[in-house]
Amino acid sequence: MRAHVRRWDRLTFVSALALTGATLAGQSGTAPATDPMLQSLRWRNIGNANLIGRISSVDALESDWTHVVVGSASGGVWKSVNGGTSWTTIFDNYGSASIGDVRINQQNPQIIWVGTGEECGRNSAAWGDGIYKSTNGGATFTNVGLKDSYNISKI
Repeated sequence: MRAHVRRWDRLTFVSALALTGATLAGQSGTAPATDPMLQSLRWRNIGNANLIGRISSVDALESDWTHVVVGSASGGVWKSVNGGTSWTTIFDNYGSASIGDVRINQQNPQIIWVGTGEECGRNSAAWGDGIYKSTNGGATFTNVGLKDSYNISKI
């Protein structure tokens, strides 16, 4: 066990060293040609290429992880009952496509709460129009209040 930990510490140190070197090298635009560990490092984007499609909330049943609901910052609410193999959009015809939070009632999965309005204050965030509740597993939703709150980040 101790040798495994030492090996992991060495790997972590080498990774941190390479990352630091790459960051410093990135400031000048190229990696130092003298360090063989950094010669093949190239800059690349690892984040969103655009500002759409951000996932703002995920909730799943504690007793069945394959039953999951996902809220998108600008794309509504999606539901899967097979662990994400397939998805169904369940919030297309309501007042806001910007979602701040989603929650499944753990005792009754037919009850789904949706808080509209992404909570991240950024130039592409949209306002919501309150909290919605479904009592039929997401087939329909009813706005149950807080219409003027604009952003609901936690239910």
